[in-house]
This record gives sequence, structure tokens and C-alpha cells, in this order.
Amino acid sequence: MTKFIFTILFLLLFDIVDGQSVADLYRELDSLSNSIKLWDVVKTRKDNKGIVLQLESKAAKIAFKYSALKDGMEILYNTKNALSKDSLQMAVDSAPDSVKNSLCAKALQKYILSEQIQQGGKLKPFTVYTSDNQVFDWSITEGKNLLLVYDGMDCMGAGGRKELLKLYDKTDRNKLEIVIFIKSKNVEDLKQQISKYDGRFIYVSDFQDEYDDFQTIYPILGTPSFYYFDQQHILQNMLFKDFKSLYRGNTN
Repeated sequence: MTKFIFTILFLLLFDIVDGQSVADLYRELDSLSNSIKLWDVVKTRKDNKGIVLQLESKAAKIAFKYSALKDGMEILYNTKNALSKDSLQMAVDSAPDSVKNSLCAKALQKYILSEQIQQGGKLKPFTVYTSDNQVFDWSITEGKNLLLVYDGMDCMGAGGRKELLKLYDKTDRNKLEIVIFIKSKNVEDLKQQISKYDGRFIYVSDFQDEYDDFQTIYPILGTPSFYYFDQQHILQNMLFKDFKSLYRGNTN
């Protein structure tokens, strides 16, 4: 599920900028989620990606409307894939300095100026750290297929984690490497988070919390997102939940 779905559940303190209020922003988002019975969709449909993307698109337009507010800019950042970069740049440019100078707006500007990898593109290694605070060596993935997972270990649930572990157990590490990126603040935060999960996976983070560089490089489908690269590290597929296709060619 995309991060903004959780964001819209919070009621924040009243704030006003040029007649706009945080209360109005969340009122519109709450009305949007209720109008399509979001939680019924999440609970009862196995394939709810289309509905979630539809919701994200509508939420992005609401966030754009309120982008002069810090909360509006934050939600816009979390739904940035749903709008054109021209629209996002307009929101940043028109925001007051107090918002424009925020970490969120700066991260959004960085995203706007960067080119995100699409299917058929080449892996772009960037600086990330392991749980022992060492820089991760991407060269260990050379000559192997690579499944890069973006966060969402809790969101995938016990069933999803079991399926991911099944993929790990049934595939050859000389053929397929699995690297899981975790959003975290620091090495201690990373250690605490991954202590809940299986220790055989490679966990990494850039310690930038919500505004990580992963989101600058890759289009985020939600959390978790899955990116499958071949042995030449060409992005073959951006996956949602189904790992079955990855067994082929990666087993012992």
C-alpha cells in the first residue's frame, strides 16, 4: 500500500496559509478515501493496485491544491508519481519560503531534476549502508540477477514475507541476489527494524528516512515495490506481489 494511504488517517493541528487550512486538506482526503471505500478494497480484493493508483492520482491533485502548506507538500511528495514533473515544479516554485526550504520540498526538487530508471534501464548503484554501518558493495551482485525490494516488509504481511523467503530458499545465490532497502534514520533504527525479519536477506539503507535517494532513482509503485534486474543489471520488470516468474532460471 502506498504511504499516503496511512498519512490521510492522521488529524493534525489547525493551520492556515492564504486561507487554506490543514483541516481542509485532510477533510478532502478523508472524503476521497471514504468515497471509494478504500479499506473495503484493501481487505477484500487481491488485486487492488488499480484502485490504489486511482486514489493516489486524486490525492495528488488535492495535495497540489494545498502545496503551500507543509502537510500538502509532504503528501504531494508521497504521491509525486501521479503528477507531471511540470506540475510538481510549479508547486515547489509557488510555495512560500517556509515550505520551499523544507526537507520535503528539497527532496521533491531533487526528484524533479533527476531521471528515474524505467523498464529497460540500467541499475544505478548509490551509496547505502548495511546494518553494521558499512558501505554496501554493489559489486557482489555483478553477473547475477538482482531483486531489489523497496521497504514495505510490514506491509507485505507474514504471508508476503514467507513467499519472499521461499523465493530465497529455492533460488541459487550465485544466480539471484535479493537486496532489501529499508527506510531508516540511522544504523540503530535499521537494526531495530530488521530484527523482526529473517536475517538471511541483505538489508541496506541510506539513513535519510522518508526522503531517501531510492525514491529519486526509481519510480515507487508503493511499499513494497520490487525491481527485477537481469545478469547485465537491466531492469526487466517492476513487480507488485507475484514472485513466481522469478523462480525460472534462478534455481539450483
